[in-house]
Amino acid sequence: MINIARTIRIHRQDAGLTQAELAGRVGVESTYLSALERGKKEPSISLLRRLALALRTPLEVIFWESVELSSKIKPDDRRIIEMAKVLARHYAH
Repeated sequence: MINIARTIRIHRQDAGLTQAELAGRVGVESTYLSALERGKKEPSISLLRRLALALRTPLEVIFWESVELSSKIKPDDRRIIEMAKVLARHYAH
């Protein structure tokens, strides 16, 4: 499963931005960004690109971090994948 909403919210908070600030930077209403972060709206690829730029995060990292792992994945494999997510995020900045 993909959870873009959670990833956008986490990156916005990590960047120290309010929803209104990020919305202004990408050209949407803060109510739209709020709905997006709650999973009520789906962003277009164009908006995702603008969000990634505004958050100074590669779009690939946004997608990678949005992947929620299946409960069927073995614990050792899960740790490796989660570490890869951490490394991707760290080296993207």
